[in-house]
Amino acid sequence: MRKSVLIIENDPDTMEVLSDVINAMNLNPVCVGEAIDLELVNSQNPNLILLDHWLDETFGADLCRQLKTSAVTRHIPIIMMSAATGIEKIAYKAGADAFVPKPFDLEELCGTINRLIL
Repeated sequence: MRKSVLIIENDPDTMEVLSDVINAMNLNPVCVGEAIDLELVNSQNPNLILLDHWLDETFGADLCRQLKTSAVTRHIPIIMMSAATGIEKIAYKAGADAFVPKPFDLEELCGTINRLIL
């Protein structure tokens, strides 16, 4: 069974690219267009989460903090992504395992995913 990557991204074009990249890496993409609650994340049981910082109803950093402080989800590696200035600092403060600035470099993204999921 392929490992799964939960993609939380509100831009449909970026979501499609990320889904294609995840598929090409022989991983199973699970796509969500908006922030979701801890119970849904746990039910998906992802091996990794790709999390956009700029979501419509919340900030990815806030969701990341929730996931990393919950005993049920804190073990799941999270890669935050954003074009926001200072995304490295935002991701670090939120407890993310890594960050990738947008627009992302595919080689960097794949390398970060491989490092965290293997």
